[in-house]
Amino acid sequence: SRFMYDSWQNLVPEARRRGYDDVLTALESTLTARYGYDPEFEMLADAMRSRDRELVETLLAEKPSLAAASDVRGNNAIHLAVMTDMRDLIGPLTKLGADMEARRADGSTPILLAVNHDYWYHESRDVSPDIVDFLLERGADYPLSIALFRQDGQRIDELLRAAPALATQLNAARQSHLFCAARAGQTEVVRRLLDLG
Repeated sequence: SRFMYDSWQNLVPEARRRGYDDVLTALESTLTARYGYDPEFEMLADAMRSRDRELVETLLAEKPSLAAASDVRGNNAIHLAVMTDMRDLIGPLTKLGADMEARRADGSTPILLAVNHDYWYHESRDVSPDIVDFLLERGADYPLSIALFRQDGQRIDELLRAAPALATQLNAARQSHLFCAARAGQTEVVRRLLDLG
């Protein structure tokens, strides 16, 4: 499942529990190739979820490569910095190799996660929406779905004029732009997207 309900986070421990070593190796090697999976990343993820800045810094000092790794769902350290609103870590994490445009298993980049929140980590719903602006100021891509969320008419016009086919495409998290516009209450943009197909 690309939507992470019955996906990697269940397959990996189940293969381990059943002693299916070949299956476990195949799963973990695929996770590593796709998302930079590292089982040790979970220590960093736990420290970030606990907002233990000192432990985060200690773990990164001991193993800097964890900044570019991910957990079993494909969350990297920037995804977690967004979920926990530890935005002051984003700059140092990118310097250590964390990818601001990384897609996790459901396709969400950190900036899409800032808008959509995380199904499994409910505290992410409490993150201030200004983290989207924070990410954009630090060079995050500015796709149509984020322009729709921000109700940025200029950016919406610019993107749809340059590529009208965007109206019928899904974003990285497999959401339609029509959904994003409707969720933001942008009736005129909804009409425009419908007119574009």
